[in-house]
Amino acid sequence: MKKISFIVVFLLFTLSACSLSYRKIEAFFTAKDSEEFFVRLPVEIISGYRLAQERNRFNFVVFAPSRRAPDGMYVSDTLAAQIVWIGWNDDFILVDEQEETQKVWKIIVVISQRVYTCIESTQVELCNSYEEYLSLKIQLGIPENIAMRNVGDVYDELSQNK
Repeated sequence: MKKISFIVVFLLFTLSACSLSYRKIEAFFTAKDSEEFFVRLPVEIISGYRLAQERNRFNFVVFAPSRRAPDGMYVSDTLAAQIVWIGWNDDFILVDEQEETQKVWKIIVVISQRVYTCIESTQVELCNSYEEYLSLKIQLGIPENIAMRNVGDVYDELSQNK
């Protein structure tokens, strides 16, 4: 009987220590994400979508609105990276990226978080040219008046309005 109660006490102690360590790790990563991971902290574009600049590669990235994961942590998916130009309205976010030698165009549907990607490449079968990107914009009903602007200028403007 003593052996079983010792094992139970040992397990409870171990679990509580692990829980405490997990909380410390969680707090560390939260601080790391906000201050050590970004040169420029995330600012909201529209409807919870955020724009930030990574510290390691100095790329601008767009994050989806945060959602609660099953483990209770809040997570946010990266929807676009290496952004050069960005524009949006209430329904869509348009992004032009430069990935090494390839141009990439993305359309993010705000309400559904769906991302359409067009890559300037002969190896991509679906959307592989700027012309096909323009065709996709017409199919989705995206208005032509969404102005594409330099991402650094947009970030500066959004951060001043904060």
